[in-house]
Amino acid sequence: MQGMYYKPRRRHRHGKGKLAVLLLLCTLFLVSCVAGSNALWLKGLFGLDLMDYRAERVEATHAVDSSLSASLCDTLELLTVGSTELTTVKKSGDFVKRYRDELLNHLLEEGYSRYTGDMDAIREAELAYPNLTLSVLIPAEDLEALAMRHFGLQSVSHGDGELFTYLEKIDCYTFSMKSWEKSVRVIPESIEETYHTYRMVFCLEESGSRSESYQAIFVKRSDGSAYLRALEKV
Repeated sequence: MQGMYYKPRRRHRHGKGKLAVLLLLCTLFLVSCVAGSNALWLKGLFGLDLMDYRAERVEATHAVDSSLSASLCDTLELLTVGSTELTTVKKSGDFVKRYRDELLNHLLEEGYSRYTGDMDAIREAELAYPNLTLSVLIPAEDLEALAMRHFGLQSVSHGDGELFTYLEKIDCYTFSMKSWEKSVRVIPESIEETYHTYRMVFCLEESGSRSESYQAIFVKRSDGSAYLRALEKV
């Protein structure tokens, strides 16, 4: 009798769940119709925007020595440490996962004295991790801020890289070696602008040797900045 009593209740909850999903999809569809092609947040939510961006027609081109080019190169240089080969990325949410060590290395280079000089924070961290001798602490929130600015990410999944270790108890990263020295230059080859994006073709140069060409797709923000959405070989 007890099994007969609970079975229809489960069906009822399942029906409610299907109805909630249906209502959500209808709401999002209506919002997208009202917002039109500018509803980037909606497309980005489902990861559906990249093909739309690729299909957009070119509205303008920009010089490779322009201020725009320099700004886009600043983001690409975060990914280049000691190699002229890049890992391609199809959606912005994967950049931190694929380039975690490179991004943390950039933070360490830019704020070395801050991340190594706060001895009170390091001593507190060593109390949480008594088996570790720590010399570097990079707050996880600094990686989150970097990911927001350059990749448009609202949240970051934290974890160990190959060279950096995530200390979950104190929400920081540590590194036991000297930071990498950057020897790779980003060489822009062309920049196209569409309604929503900048598309930059570039290569990497190290010691006079150049890599094959890559294309980076940046999504424009309303404030004039842009974030890196995808990276692929040409």
